[in-house]
Amino acid sequence: MTTVRTRIVNPNDLVIPEIRVTNYMDGETREQFDVSLAGRGIMEPPLVMDDGEQLIVVDGRNRVEAAINAGMTKIQVLVRKGSLQEAVLDNLATATLHGKPDPREILNVVVLLTEEEGLSSDDIAEKTGMTRNYIEDLILLHRGDPDVLLAWQKSVIGKAHAQIFNNIEDEHMRAVLLAQCIEYNWTAKVLAEMRDEALNIQQEPAPDPTPPEPSAPARVVCFVTGIEGDSTSMVYRPISREGIEMIVTLQRELEKAAAADGGP
Repeated sequence: MTTVRTRIVNPNDLVIPEIRVTNYMDGETREQFDVSLAGRGIMEPPLVMDDGEQLIVVDGRNRVEAAINAGMTKIQVLVRKGSLQEAVLDNLATATLHGKPDPREILNVVVLLTEEEGLSSDDIAEKTGMTRNYIEDLILLHRGDPDVLLAWQKSVIGKAHAQIFNNIEDEHMRAVLLAQCIEYNWTAKVLAEMRDEALNIQQEPAPDPTPPEPSAPARVVCFVTGIEGDSTSMVYRPISREGIEMIVTLQRELEKAAAADGGP
């Protein structure tokens, strides 16, 4: 086990990594913290890692920055020997013990450890106490749709939303649902329901684009005139019983007139 020693240092000489996890304080808590530090000093020394060239802050960024703001030139710290990688891993492990850290910062640290330091999710889980599934979820989120990642980083959607989006293969569907989710502030449950509905619609068979061949119009014969024609060219109107009787009477009179003239 690495030995931890105490040392008096100038807080201005300590190095705070750009990529790390920090538990932030709201305005009131920060004010109370600064008052307590000014009156009683630093009650719990910050933990730093000595990599042979610099002292890297592992745990205690708020205390270090408060000491600097208060004009302190000497503070007590706990020092361990180790590398920058170990400092980042220890920072990740201790940050989860002091409250609820920002998952976006955890993602940045996980990306640093996997892509630059070459660690696997199992390595990180073993050294930090975080679950392997949580670490791999963050890695998948980082490797997924950049728009989804940006929405999550801006706290517009949650981690559960991001996982649903990154499981949608259709890019157009994903983009449309992301826009609607942000617009209407959907919960992850509503998003999942809307995704399922969109997938069901997508899987329905598409209508046949070929129009059906037109059928030949029926041939009809007018019972009054005897004229033959198709159903599309004949004009039909409802005829009352009286109208039919009048037509029949007229037809008979025409036949009689033709016979009187010597016609057929």
